[in-house]
Amino acid sequence: MTALTSTTSRTLLLVAAVAAGVVLPYLTGQYWIGIATEAVIFAIASLGLNVLIGQGGLVSVGHAGLFATGAYTAALTQTQYGLGFFTSALVAIAVTLVFTAAFAIAAVRTTGMYFLMITLAEGMLIWGLAHRWSAVTGGENGAVSGLRPGGFTRYYQYYWLALAVLVVVAVLLYLFTRSKAGLRIRATRDSAARLTSIGYSAPTQRFGAFLVSGAVMAVAGVLYAGYYPVVSPSTAYLSTSILFMLMVLTGGSGVFVGPIVGAVLLTVLRAAVSAETPRWPTVMGVVLIVVVLFAREGITGTLRDRLRSRRPATS
Repeated sequence: MTALTSTTSRTLLLVAAVAAGVVLPYLTGQYWIGIATEAVIFAIASLGLNVLIGQGGLVSVGHAGLFATGAYTAALTQTQYGLGFFTSALVAIAVTLVFTAAFAIAAVRTTGMYFLMITLAEGMLIWGLAHRWSAVTGGENGAVSGLRPGGFTRYYQYYWLALAVLVVVAVLLYLFTRSKAGLRIRATRDSAARLTSIGYSAPTQRFGAFLVSGAVMAVAGVLYAGYYPVVSPSTAYLSTSILFMLMVLTGGSGVFVGPIVGAVLLTVLRAAVSAETPRWPTVMGVVLIVVVLFAREGITGTLRDRLRSRRPATS
């Protein structure tokens, strides 16, 4: 009965959060809706990264490269080949999956620091291409983004589109984590040797996790390209990968909605602090240190553990 009540409470809380997101444009102005749109896009990217961090126990610092691949492909196919928004999105996901598969082949047979270093090199490779291949990407000036889809040209309409995509991606990823494939990925995190002993290949499971993660990053990149006027090489830079990783860890990689909470918190905090002081990176650093020291499971993970500790024991 307690478990059922807890599940119902979580469901109602999530529905209330989505409803609050839907009505947000009626409560605030264009500036904060712009920040909210960015937070939603980063939340999708953080969910994608958490397939590796939370599910697979693999820390990647190169996922901004996959995010940028989706964004650049969407922008270039629209502006140079005249594709529509949704068609270019499909192409962007396909191209990103090709890069993801190539990167995964090199990375999935490693773990720990070796996996981290390989993903770092892969992310910097994408950044180098975006920066140096100026004939295609525009170099430092970036690539001009494509048009938003019809019916979503206003800032609040595009926010609703991004929010709807976040909900769909979250539901699909939740179902994936509960599937047999998701369980096998968690098994590689908990005991790869035991998984191998029953006939499954740990690198194969990690490869699948990498592909799912890359597809979600591509979706976030497409939305990013549709929202911002220019896609620049900074989209693929190491700092963007670290930002995604911090969003996952701050929110809590062990709780499904943790990356969403972390993305919203850090995006809003960065906007609020940077408006008051040019030293906002220092303030952000202090906040992150506090989270690491006092909420090692992330914000949502720490709240979950405290709520569990306060539940009365059942006989």
